[in-house]
Amino acid sequence: MVAVVLLIIFSGISTYSIWNTIILSLLVIAVSYIAGDLFILKMTNNTIATLSDFGVVLLMVWLAAIPVFGAGVPFGLAFISAVIIASGEWGFHKYMNRVVLPDMYNPYPS
Repeated sequence: MVAVVLLIIFSGISTYSIWNTIILSLLVIAVSYIAGDLFILKMTNNTIATLSDFGVVLLMVWLAAIPVFGAGVPFGLAFISAVIIASGEWGFHKYMNRVVLPDMYNPYPS
């Protein structure tokens, strides 16, 4: 979902390179999955995890885009991307709580 959103916004609507957008997507996915989905979601709730994912995506897209694209990304594009991705993360967290996290901590359910 992250890659699709960023590809549409950065490579479809704007003029950023597809390959650079994919690299940025992979960076965002790695950081937000590890921080938001595996740690924060496990310790808190969906709302806090979604807000943290929003913040991570916003900062990663806005700041990590500088070395990836060789130029800054307008804050508005980063903000819109973060809002759309955080909206999708809300549903993904529900799936994580229901399916993935219980299996991770109880691999042999009775």
